[in-house]
Amino acid sequence: MDIRAGVGDFAGWLAVSKPTEKVLQYIRYSVPPVYRVYEDGTWYIHSKYAGNVSGLANSTTSVTDDDPYAVLHLRPDAPPAIIKAVWRELAKSLHPDRGGDKEAFLRAKSAYDKLIKE
Repeated sequence: MDIRAGVGDFAGWLAVSKPTEKVLQYIRYSVPPVYRVYEDGTWYIHSKYAGNVSGLANSTTSVTDDDPYAVLHLRPDAPPAIIKAVWRELAKSLHPDRGGDKEAFLRAKSAYDKLIKE
C-alpha cells in the first residue's frame, strides 16, 4: 500500500494506492462518497478522513468480527458522534428494506449497540 499527498485537484487530500483490505473497507463503508474519489487505480480521500486512513494503515492490531470497532470500520478512539454517523451510513446501505444483506445489517447493529452502551 502506498500513501502520499494528493496533487492537482486533490491537493490537501490523501492518495492511497493498493489499499489493504482493512483500509479499503474503511474507505467504502465509513468515508461518505462526497469525500472519496477513485481515479486511475488510486483512492483520493479528503483530509477530513486522512488521519483515520493513515491510522488504519499503520495499525498492527488484528481485526476480528467480534470487535465492534472492526465491524463498523472505526478506530478504537472514535468519538460517539463519528460512531453514530458511521452507523447511519452503514444502516442505509445494509438495511434489508433497501436491498442490503440482513446478516451484515444485524452484525453492524449489534456492534453499534455495544459501542453506544459503553
